[in-house]
Amino acid sequence: MTPKMEPLLWASAHHSMGLAYVDRVDGGRTSNLKQAVACYSRALKVRMREASPQLWASTTWTMMEALQSGEEWAEALERARALQAFGGGWQRWDEVAADLVTRVAELERELPRPPAPRANNQPLPGVDEGVPDV
Repeated sequence: MTPKMEPLLWASAHHSMGLAYVDRVDGGRTSNLKQAVACYSRALKVRMREASPQLWASTTWTMMEALQSGEEWAEALERARALQAFGGGWQRWDEVAADLVTRVAELERELPRPPAPRANNQPLPGVDEGVPDV
């Protein structure tokens, strides 16, 4: 089976393999999650938002879960925001909307924040005196 011969069946097989890798008990958890994400990525080459919006959303959701479990915060957040943008177009939206809001908040907390810039990078008198630069 190839993506050219049976594209939706091929994508479905890769989506199912991704689910199997997420649940796999043999091997390392990190490796299994990476394999799952790779399977979902292959499925999304066919399950595109424009062509198969419901299948795209389903695969994007499971990919986001695997990325979050694998602590790939930025990529998981990117997927979560894509799902939020799709919103009510997804038939399962009512089931997942609240969970998605929670996940986005969790992912945003996990991302490192850049230090707040100071106007001139000079020490603040009476505040930064004697404090080593970080």
